Amino acid sequence: MSIEEIARLIAAERHNRLDEMTGLMRRDSFLDTLSDKRAKIHSAEDSDNMMFVFMTDIVKMRRINKKFGHEGGDRAIAAIGKAIKDMCDLDENLHCLAGRLGGDEFALAVAFDSSVIKFSDAILKIYDGMDNLSKQTGYRLRIGDPALSTPDKMETDLLKEADPKAPRSRRQKFGRAALNAAWSVRRQLPSRNPA
Repeated sequence: MSIEEIARLIAAERHNRLDEMTGLMRRDSFLDTLSDKRAKIHSAEDSDNMMFVFMTDIVKMRRINKKFGHEGGDRAIAAIGKAIKDMCDLDENLHCLAGRLGGDEFALAVAFDSSVIKFSDAILKIYDGMDNLSKQTGYRLRIGDPALSTPDKMETDLLKEADPKAPRSRRQKFGRAALNAAWSVRRQLPSRNPA
């Protein structure tokens, strides 16, 4: 096999794993990578590592498409994708994995060492990052509640819990202490979801 053929195979594999518009992982790649990362976190004995998953989408995406056409919608999606990618590199204590799930839906998995950073501080950093991302791009984002990764949950369950459009009654609670920490942080911040 020639070097050109190898380069084409590598480019094709990268193309299959990454969303062209945003440079983030596609849904299948995100879920596969999330599964691998979760397995490593949950298999480590006596580890203080934690992971939670957020989902976000662009508020009033249909209106953006209607007003500016699909090209305008694509520009919004690309801007949010780039900003999420940049946000993932801001804090050395938070290890992020980001993907575009489809349409205007994005997922962010955040792993951290709870002996170094508190759960509520980690959540606050993500919410602040999303606020800055909205200001930077000019697009409002709706962000769901954090879904705490536990060994008994599937990746798709985490996404259902974190979905910003899911009714609160359908979301599973992920432990009283974690829930209280999440809501105490959220009460300090402006509303994330439009009325």
